Amino acid sequence: IPLAGREHFCFFIRNVTVRKQTEEALAQAQRKLLDAAHQAGMAQLATGVLHDVGNLLNSVNVSTELIGGTLTRSALSSSGRVRDLIVSQGDKVGEFIKDDPRGRKLPELLLKLLDSMGKEYLTLREEVTRLQERLSMIQEVVSAQQNYARAGLLAEEVSVNDLIQDALAIVANSFKNHDIQVITELRPVALLPLQRSKIGHVLINLFYNARDALLPIHDRQRQVRIETGVNDGTLVLAVSDNGTGIASEHLDRIFQHGFTTKPEGHGFGLHSSANFIAEMGGEISVTSPGVDHGATFMIRFPLEGKSP
Repeated sequence: IPLAGREHFCFFIRNVTVRKQTEEALAQAQRKLLDAAHQAGMAQLATGVLHDVGNLLNSVNVSTELIGGTLTRSALSSSGRVRDLIVSQGDKVGEFIKDDPRGRKLPELLLKLLDSMGKEYLTLREEVTRLQERLSMIQEVVSAQQNYARAGLLAEEVSVNDLIQDALAIVANSFKNHDIQVITELRPVALLPLQRSKIGHVLINLFYNARDALLPIHDRQRQVRIETGVNDGTLVLAVSDNGTGIASEHLDRIFQHGFTTKPEGHGFGLHSSANFIAEMGGEISVTSPGVDHGATFMIRFPLEGKSP
C-alpha cells in the first residue's frame, strides 16, 4: 500500500471462531431437522402400512367368518343321516326306495343335498380365492415396506420405475378404497445412484398427498397420473392429480418447513422431500392451474451420460 511515499505490506488477522461455531450449529440444526423429517416420514409410512394391512385383515376376517358359517350350516351335516339310512337297508335298498314312503323321498332328498353342496362349494371356492388375494396383497405391502427399511441410507443403482411400483404397492389398497384410478406411463430410464429409503419417503408422501387432494372430489373420476421419461439429458418423474389443486399464493411456500394446508398436517412431508431430492442431486417443483384444477409435482435428476 503506498503510504508517505513508501510501499508498505499490510495484512489482516480475523478471528473466525464465532463464524465457524455458528456454521457448525446451523449444520447440526439442519441435520436434526432432517432426522426429525425422516422420522416423521417413516412414521407416516408405517401408519399407512398398518392402515392398509388392517383393512385387508378385516376383509380376511369377514371371509373366514363366512367360511366358518357355511361349514357350520353345511348340507354335509345331513349327508351322514342319509348314508346311515341307506346302509341300514343292506341289500334291500332297491325295495326300500320302491316301497317305503321314506325310500321314495330319498332320490329327491339326494338331489337337494347335491344342489346345496354344489352351491356351498362355489361359495367356499370364491371366499378361498378372496383370502388368497388379500393375503397376497398383505405380502406385497409388507415386502415393499421392508425394501425401504432394509436399504438404509446407502446409495445404490436403482430403477426409478421399480421404486414407483414398490411405492404404489404400499398405497394401492388406500387408492382402491377411495376409488382413485392410477394411470402410469413409465418409460425406459437409466439406473441412478439413489437412496432407496429416501426416494420411497418422497414417492409415498406425494401419493398420499394426491389421495388427500382427491378425497373432496365427487363430480369426476379421481385420478392420479405417474409418468417417467427423459428430457434434455434429465430424468423426469411427474405425479399429477385432478384434485383440489393449490392456490397460487401457496405455490412458493409449498416446500417450506412447517407450511401445510391440512388441519392435521405437520409441514414436514414436502419440506423433507425437497431436502432428500436435493441431497441426491435432483430437484423437485410443483405447478397447479389453481384451486379445483389439480396439481403436478415434478422430480428431475441429471443423467450425466447414463443410458437406459
